[in-house]
Amino acid sequence: MSFIEFRSVTKTYERRPALSNFTLHVEQGERLVILGPSGCGKTTVLRLLAGLAVPDEGAITVADTVVAANGRVLLEPEKRNIGMVFQDLALWPHLTVEGNLQFGLNARSVPKALAEERIDSLLRLTDLADRRQALPSELSGGEQQRVALARALVLEPLILLLDEPLSSLNLELSVALRDEIRRLHERLGFTLLYVTHGREEAFEIGQRVVMMENGRVDRIGLPAEIRKYLNDRLESAGGALGGDKQ
Repeated sequence: MSFIEFRSVTKTYERRPALSNFTLHVEQGERLVILGPSGCGKTTVLRLLAGLAVPDEGAITVADTVVAANGRVLLEPEKRNIGMVFQDLALWPHLTVEGNLQFGLNARSVPKALAEERIDSLLRLTDLADRRQALPSELSGGEQQRVALARALVLEPLILLLDEPLSSLNLELSVALRDEIRRLHERLGFTLLYVTHGREEAFEIGQRVVMMENGRVDRIGLPAEIRKYLNDRLESAGGALGGDKQ
């Protein structure tokens, strides 16, 4: 059985279907990228998995436990061991880098010595050790992004959800942080679900790529397979895939 499963999931917002009979299997420790245009249901997948929304129909399973099904929450979000980084990062503006990481640890009553050990480790891993007393407003865009990643990872989640995390960055910084995300994944071993509308971003980060359209899985495969599929489709229409087209 897969580590994460969506089984025939349907979700509607104000009579508009966000997901329709959506089925997906994710293996433990995998880097899976969900690729598609705005409004195709990508973020809804993450929100359902995190417990921020509930499926109208179908079931979601994590590690052999059904966490939600048919309009019911069966496992509370805080018990799913999932970290999430939103597109707007949502850093606490009045807290330092260290304070942003400390906040979630305090909420979970992690002992002080263990909390300090985790914070020190994540700040080193994300090259933020010399910025621990800085406020978010004093950080560059890339540093803010790394703080958001460190804040999610300091809680040692089994699953990390990233929703368009690099969309506000320039291409050079985006490419650097793609490498950073892969490095953290390889070092820490969490299962990653990553949402983007950027093709090259998807191909560089994903071990598998899911193409979504209109609330369904359109195609799933290795990055090279999805790239070829898109190239073939565009060539048949007289176009060509190149660069980091969105």
